[in-house]
Amino acid sequence: MTVTLPADLQAFVDDQMTHGEAADANAVVAEAVRVLQQKKDEEKLAWLRAALAEGEADIAAGRVSRGPINARQMLEEIRQKRAVK
Repeated sequence: MTVTLPADLQAFVDDQMTHGEAADANAVVAEAVRVLQQKKDEEKLAWLRAALAEGEADIAAGRVSRGPINARQMLEEIRQKRAVK
């Protein structure tokens, strides 16, 4: 893989190596990718937490009328509703 960086980012990479923060350019890029991956993972986790909070709010407000979902039962109910129409 070849990576071409803008001059300002290349200067940052060079500075990291000069000051002993990284052994080489590959180490700097690998760390940058790890940080990006962690950011994406945190975004997914935040989304899941928000979805969970929304579900808990629905339960607390009484907007959930069933217990655990039974997929087979739900499919059968859908089939029955379609047959009635």
